[in-house]
Amino acid sequence: MKQNKIPVANVFTAISSGVNIQAQKEDKKIWIDQLINAFRLNNNEPDRKVAVIDVVEEARLSHLGIVPEARRYNTFLIDIGSGNTKGGYFPYGNTKDFRSFQLTWGTKSTFNAAEKMLGEDKGLENFNSQLNRVLAGAENNEIVYAVNASGAFPKSDNIAFSGGIAWAVATLIVPELNDNAVVGVTYDEVLEFTEKLAKNPSLLLRLLPCKNLTRK
Repeated sequence: MKQNKIPVANVFTAISSGVNIQAQKEDKKIWIDQLINAFRLNNNEPDRKVAVIDVVEEARLSHLGIVPEARRYNTFLIDIGSGNTKGGYFPYGNTKDFRSFQLTWGTKSTFNAAEKMLGEDKGLENFNSQLNRVLAGAENNEIVYAVNASGAFPKSDNIAFSGGIAWAVATLIVPELNDNAVVGVTYDEVLEFTEKLAKNPSLLLRLLPCKNLTRK
């Protein structure tokens, strides 16, 4: 508002579904009210409207903000978060009707499930083994069903991944494309990169200092 002179009426504030879900899990819905009140106070906007959005609306807004307009109606978005994964697509050529896609798995929840299965062996090889077991179970019990239920395949020519982990992997695989709005990577490239890290974790440490990893 100060730098770009954007009218107050054109600035929207929302509490993400992940924050709301966590508050519900902890039976601490008061956290949301405290967060909203603190935001209004810190920004000196006592009348600021702050919406608490659900998973479907968050996925819809993510699609509008992430996917280029030219690919809006033929792209299936998968937004990988820490606690869950969400996304979807616009099946009817408008931005009101949105077909959602949801999973209870995210990067942190997947890690936690694998960690619980380690037992006494805390080594990386055992962790990777347990991680593959968790992923196989998630695929068989939830992922395949969720993708099929969304009906995305017949109507989507493109699949776009977003979220911190998607950004990090794409940036590390093709750092020269870091400034591009859309970066294409193949499944085989991701698999090869994952296998390299599993065999040599120090590779990541060598990559980080020499690349511009400023998140866009």
